[in-house]
Amino acid sequence: THFFAHHWDDHNAQHVLAHKLLKDRTNTSAAFHWFRKSADRGHPHSAYNLAAGHLSGYKTDVEKGEVRKLLKFAAKNGVEEAKTLLRELCREKPKHCDL
Repeated sequence: THFFAHHWDDHNAQHVLAHKLLKDRTNTSAAFHWFRKSADRGHPHSAYNLAAGHLSGYKTDVEKGEVRKLLKFAAKNGVEEAKTLLRELCREKPKHCDL
């Protein structure tokens, strides 16, 4: 998996590798590094995981205002968890949402 994630820049392999790293809890910063790379290449579940991880307090490189963008992308691409989380966030802070 690491070979395909790194050398072939495959966003699916990057997503799988990130999940493995997060599940093992041995290197969460590396997990979110791979979620970022995968999300930047258009993987909707990685976009959701990056945003959700940031909101859960994991150290990520998510910038201010980016959570909503990541969740909207994931939701638009069929990630139901992203739709739910986006609705919850917008209910709590409606002025930040333009659904």
